[in-house]
Amino acid sequence: MPVTAGLETTVPARTADMFAEAGRLDGTAERAREALAAMRALLDTVREGGTEVARRPQPTLQALDLLAHQCRATGRDVGIRLTDRVPERLPTAVDPTAYHAAETVLAASGEGSAVLGFDALRAGASGSPAL
Repeated sequence: MPVTAGLETTVPARTADMFAEAGRLDGTAERAREALAAMRALLDTVREGGTEVARRPQPTLQALDLLAHQCRATGRDVGIRLTDRVPERLPTAVDPTAYHAAETVLAASGEGSAVLGFDALRAGASGSPAL
């Protein structure tokens, strides 16, 4: 993804430059303005290129069944276990993170079968040779 690559190179470089000048507040403020201008220019370039990214809500644990279904469609055996201690709604900051953790575990576990287990106090996976 060109946007990701641009941000991954631009932001750390500009941030490092800012911290190098941390002793000089005027220079730091100027570098911060330059970094913001560079990010705006990068985003403007993306917008002008017509590659508008579809905006959609971040997936949550409510979408685990869909994730498992997508994996099963590739011939993979995926199971999900949620204990009774997992609330129906998790805090906003936790819910998407839990989903992305499940997504990462499934991606890292290769093509083999996997069982995702969620508990209110911990999450884990089993059945994967990569774990």
